[in-house]
Amino acid sequence: MTTKGRNSTDARAAIRVPPRLATWLLLSLGSGPFAEALAGDLSEEYQRGHSRHWYWRQVTVALFLARTRFLRLTAWSVADRLVAAFALIALGLGTLTWANVVKSDVDLLRQHVSPSARAHESPVQVRP
Repeated sequence: MTTKGRNSTDARAAIRVPPRLATWLLLSLGSGPFAEALAGDLSEEYQRGHSRHWYWRQVTVALFLARTRFLRLTAWSVADRLVAAFALIALGLGTLTWANVVKSDVDLLRQHVSPSARAHESPVQVRP
């Protein structure tokens, strides 16, 4: 293999591809022409060494802001506002209910594992 071929292979290997699903979501659900420009900017920053977590966080914030802008600019009737309010309340109550169910399940599991059983557990030993 020649030096020229090796350098081109190394250059292609060094290109970091941002998360495809996040990019697709941004382009599909983003704010029109701004989505493409933002996707390009985020891709450049990702190439400079930002993490996948950083990229996803940027896309999530951009989509959230695009959706809230859409909701602010949309004319809402009284009925639409009531439906949205009830949906948000139901979502909040559902989240709280789910959190309470999980907490009660964890409490039940803790009750079934008695302190005496925990005291007799042997520590994990690492074998060479």
